[in-house]
Amino acid sequence: MSGPKLIVDNSLKRKMRRSLSVDELLALPPPAWAIRGRLPASGLVILHGEPAAGKTFLMFDWAMSLARGEDWHGHKTRQIGVLYVAGEGVTGLGVRMRAYTRSRGVRPGTQFRVVPQAIDFPNSVSDLFDEIACIEKETGWAAGVVVLDTLARTAGGLDENSSQMSVYIEAADKLIAAGKLVVVLHHPGKDSARGMRGWSGMRGAVDVEIELTVGADGVRAVTWKKQKDAEVPPPVGFRLRQIETGEVDEDGQAVTSCVVEPCDAPAAASRGRPTGDKQQLLHGLVGELLKVSRDFGKAGQPAGRPCVLLDQLAERWRAAVPGEAGEKNKLLRTLKMLTQKGLVAGDGEWVWTP
Repeated sequence: MSGPKLIVDNSLKRKMRRSLSVDELLALPPPAWAIRGRLPASGLVILHGEPAAGKTFLMFDWAMSLARGEDWHGHKTRQIGVLYVAGEGVTGLGVRMRAYTRSRGVRPGTQFRVVPQAIDFPNSVSDLFDEIACIEKETGWAAGVVVLDTLARTAGGLDENSSQMSVYIEAADKLIAAGKLVVVLHHPGKDSARGMRGWSGMRGAVDVEIELTVGADGVRAVTWKKQKDAEVPPPVGFRLRQIETGEVDEDGQAVTSCVVEPCDAPAAASRGRPTGDKQQLLHGLVGELLKVSRDFGKAGQPAGRPCVLLDQLAERWRAAVPGEAGEKNKLLRTLKMLTQKGLVAGDGEWVWTP
């Protein structure tokens, strides 16, 4: 007797895409760029930096270069429409736009639109698609870049420090699946050496991570910490140049804003040396564990970079250092000193050497 007949319900929708053959893989085009070597044409990008570091000025400069179809400070671009979600207020963007056009001129056909409010991004993706469709119907151009300024103002009720942020990533994935580039402005955590604030899974999910820092001389350094499908490019430097908008405020004072002015990036700080018995011991333990590690590319690091779990390092530290000095809080204190010297790096779960 034959067994029971398998019944297949063809009415069910297949959610998974068909598999690709080797020939089909070979025929896939190389990754496209919005800004050559800097920003991909689609994917998830996070730009993080301290408050007042100049994130919005930098993002606005990128956005206008794309919207106008102009090279960004010597880096080739292609014209892409930008939809900017001004979660921290639209008034400031108006002043910045007047300063920008006063400095760079007005260019007809600029493909730039602003959503003048904070949104609950995970629950507003369909609204963004509707707005993109309306813009295209009105103007003839489609927004290929969606800027979310900032993560805190577009996360709705999600807890930034938990895996709830996977919902935010899933929302971004819907736009990315439609060929969009999603750029999120964010802040660093309490320990800036660990990078962006919040859930550690965010770093692994992004395609590009960019850090913005400010030197004592006012020079900003834009540093690519992760570039998924290409080599990490060298840092870029810029200053903020004050521009009068041609207006006066209610007190008769000139209204000003700033524009991005490129300059040489600050020289990378030279690495220090471990000092004292504890630093030398920990630096040696990290090196030993990384030599035999089989974990590579963790926490968003390049695929060939070995990493070690902080808990594993803590075990070795405890075995090597007797008494209270071997406790984890003492390890973290010593690890922070090595991080400040540029000798190690980590995200609170994994440790590696830069």
